[in-house]
Amino acid sequence: MAKGQINAVSFLLSMIFYAVVIALLVGMIAVLQKDNLYAANRDALTVTGASITDMLSRSGGVPGNWETNTSSIQAIGLASTSNNLSVLKVNAFVALNYDVSRAALGIPNSTNYYFAIVNASGSVLKQSGVDSNSSGMALVFTRYVVWNGSSARMTLKLY
Repeated sequence: MAKGQINAVSFLLSMIFYAVVIALLVGMIAVLQKDNLYAANRDALTVTGASITDMLSRSGGVPGNWETNTSSIQAIGLASTSNNLSVLKVNAFVALNYDVSRAALGIPNSTNYYFAIVNASGSVLKQSGVDSNSSGMALVFTRYVVWNGSSARMTLKLY
């Protein structure tokens, strides 16, 4: 092989090597960005879900008697006292239109929710929202509450 041919082959191999390295780096950056976006969405949903379940289980809402005039809702709370849910407030909440309840809970339009109160034997006593069996990201938040004099689990699923 002539010296010129060796230089050309060496140059060509170097270019192929650099192209492969650059392609791998671009691919890795794309994967990392996707992972970071997923983590940011998960973190935002975690904060939202924890705040909502705290508000539902510990507060009576704003105004305090929102269940008597649901058009006045500024913030939904279901508690008559901390972790003791009001039957009237829960009944008013589950009767609300889905979009109205989602907005009053402060859940973004891009996120759906499912809410349930489940007794100790696992029976669903009250529910609201839309349950999903999709394989996408879903976060479930549980608070133990008193419902109608008995202990129960209040669950909120965001997806």
